[in-house]
Amino acid sequence: MTNYQPYNVYKPRPQQPPPRKRSLSLKKATWLGLGLFIVITGLRVDLAQQANARATAAAETARRLTAVKALTGQLKAVADANPQIDFSVATTDVISGQSAGYQAYLPVDAASTAKLISAALYLNETEKGQRGLNQAIGDYSAKQALQLLVQQSDDTIWAQLNELLGHGALQAYAEGLGLTTYDADNNQISAQDMDKFLLQLEQDNLLSQAHTDLLLSFMQHTNYEDFISPVAQGKVFYHKVGIDGDQVNDVAIIRGHNDTLIISVMTNGNGTYDWPARAQLIQKITRLAEQAYLN
Repeated sequence: MTNYQPYNVYKPRPQQPPPRKRSLSLKKATWLGLGLFIVITGLRVDLAQQANARATAAAETARRLTAVKALTGQLKAVADANPQIDFSVATTDVISGQSAGYQAYLPVDAASTAKLISAALYLNETEKGQRGLNQAIGDYSAKQALQLLVQQSDDTIWAQLNELLGHGALQAYAEGLGLTTYDADNNQISAQDMDKFLLQLEQDNLLSQAHTDLLLSFMQHTNYEDFISPVAQGKVFYHKVGIDGDQVNDVAIIRGHNDTLIISVMTNGNGTYDWPARAQLIQKITRLAEQAYLN
């Protein structure tokens, strides 16, 4: 009798031999090891460079702190050596905001340096659509008038501009910027507040980039280049001189290789009217500040 076997009887598959383990060739192993060595070496170099950069930055910070602290004493020494002149000096750097000064918070005669605040307010109102650069101010377009106001220190245009803006608006604008010593009616401000104003201008916190650049362009090649200007040769430099009687001020932005110095020097000669001597003192103060912040 024939044994019947159903067609679907399970037949186990023959077992396949396990895959052979491939051994890593000596050449491949060498290249792999070399690659790992390069990665590890590069990582170590990068970490070392970061550590060196941190150490350098820490050393520079310590040097700057020491230099700025010393600057305060140096400014006082200049003032003590010239008792006939009243000084109000403020210095600030853009990167760290470290500052030094001498009687920096004392409100003094702003003279023509306050023309910068009038110009900034007009440009601010232009950005709000309340004014225009083609609008007439006296015999000039507003743009031409602002250039003459800042670059040539035109007093007639200043009077026309301030009448247009209003002392109340000027006062409110300055107070909104944190300029607590500014007095529109008496044209007073402290060196510290002028520094604060210039710092905001330099950091594009006052105006649009276009209007910032416009105002800064007016602060070059001005009618007075006798005070801070000789010290700032070779650097990007913007400033405004103000002279009222024997009050001589120069406020400036000086861009160095690694930092930017904001400096406001306000001086009253109390009737000496020796401007060449005053220029030397202002330049001495500026050099001391540059050594502390930019060198």
